[in-house]
Amino acid sequence: MVDILSKVREFRASLDEEMFSLFRELSHGQKPHTLFISCSDSRVVPEVITNSKPGELFVVRNIANVVPRYEDESGVGIPTKAAIEYAVLVLKVQNIVVCGHSSCGGCAVMDSGNVDESIKDVHVHLELTRDEVITKANENLHLGDSRSETVEKSNVIIQVEHLMGYPFIKDKLDRGEIRIFGWYFHIPTARILNYNFVKREFEEIS
Repeated sequence: MVDILSKVREFRASLDEEMFSLFRELSHGQKPHTLFISCSDSRVVPEVITNSKPGELFVVRNIANVVPRYEDESGVGIPTKAAIEYAVLVLKVQNIVVCGHSSCGGCAVMDSGNVDESIKDVHVHLELTRDEVITKANENLHLGDSRSETVEKSNVIIQVEHLMGYPFIKDKLDRGEIRIFGWYFHIPTARILNYNFVKREFEEIS
């Protein structure tokens, strides 16, 4: 069993004066430039793949990086909706990133359509977006080299579309006060692909 307490001790021992100074500064408040919505998958670490320091990203994570529709009143997605609202209206972030990834278990569950009663809450969560994602995937088989990659990339596109349906986000987009990105993190190669809204395809960030 991994000793998580030892990890904390290692973290403390590794801190230098520059990092201590940063934390002292952050104790007075935060001003993140980006709302980063990603999957909860342990292999996707927003701060690592963006080379960011504490205080730069406001991170929201859930299985399959789901963004509930603004008009959804089921209550299932309230924590995510609240975080988006806070990041945009209170923290006034300049960017929003929706980041999906390869080998996504949540997307695999969506695509299978099989309901495992032992993880019923996972299915309730994924039902917020499943039908749209699978429909989009069936239309966009050119997006990926495999069925799974197509579903994962289609999921990113759908969640970005959901974001654009939030009135306060659309307002900021229209005024040029915020930017939205759809990313796909390819785990085996650590490549990040950005969705080009004009070309309707993913392009590597290089």
